Amino acid sequence: MGKGSPKAVGQTVSGLGLGLAIAANGWWGMSPIFWKQLSSVAAFDAVAHRVVWSAVLLALVHTLRGRWSEFLAVARKPRNLGVGAASSMMLFANWSIFVWAVGEGRVIESALGYFLNPLVSVLLGRVVFAEKLRPVQLVSVVLAAIGVVWLTVDVGTLPWVALSLGVSFGIYGAIRKSAAFEALDGLSLEVGFLVVPLLLYLFVQQLGDAPTVDFAEPRVVVFLLLTSVVTTVPLVAFARAVRLVPLSVVGIIQYLNPTLQFLVGVVLYNEAFEGGQVLGYSIIWVAVAIFAAESSRHARRTHIGNRKPS
Repeated sequence: MGKGSPKAVGQTVSGLGLGLAIAANGWWGMSPIFWKQLSSVAAFDAVAHRVVWSAVLLALVHTLRGRWSEFLAVARKPRNLGVGAASSMMLFANWSIFVWAVGEGRVIESALGYFLNPLVSVLLGRVVFAEKLRPVQLVSVVLAAIGVVWLTVDVGTLPWVALSLGVSFGIYGAIRKSAAFEALDGLSLEVGFLVVPLLLYLFVQQLGDAPTVDFAEPRVVVFLLLTSVVTTVPLVAFARAVRLVPLSVVGIIQYLNPTLQFLVGVVLYNEAFEGGQVLGYSIIWVAVAIFAAESSRHARRTHIGNRKPS
């Protein structure tokens, strides 16, 4: 094929990774539309179904791919079990708050949480892992804090949905940072810790006076079954993308998620966005833009610095 073949292959793989990263974050950004279809189901119940049906799908995936032995090898290690148990709690909290916020018409505030998440992550890195904050990172964190304070004063209440989502996902990322297993195995561990108590909860609820699902509404049942697909597929796609695309690029693409969420809240659901909110969000967006630009430049400099001379 000649000398041009390796380059062409590299471009194809990079294009695949880029497409997968955009698709995963695009889905996450548009996901409020999906969860709005389950507004008739209590948020906790919807997330419980999400866990149960995700467990079913993941079991099927492991069976079809013949990789139960690999997963069980991961699950047998006590350290992995500890990481999985801790991260499952943070993931469940994050999912529950997000689904509740969508149902309550607070999509814009949930989007703010995911804008804040990278800044929360570097702050946790400083507090938990004693990582040094670069000067521009510190400026970004301070600016974001000013934006949050402004929103609190303007609205009269702390934007707890945004902060809860940002902090819970930030802690989740910090826990998973130390994990020695792949994304699919990690999700399987997390779902495994949650599935039994939540399955029992759904069983008791369904037999009681207030069942979680009315099976006379097939549309709701279908959407509950689909929660397994919309949970697993984007995660697997994103995990694959991370292996094919530089992390600096992935980091920028991840802002597609909260950007789309914000647009869905404003344009599709006509959520209020006016007055002091505009200023508060603008301050946070400036902080995020500075952070993203500096992180991208730092990643490129580090990559160039680590190259071996030819």
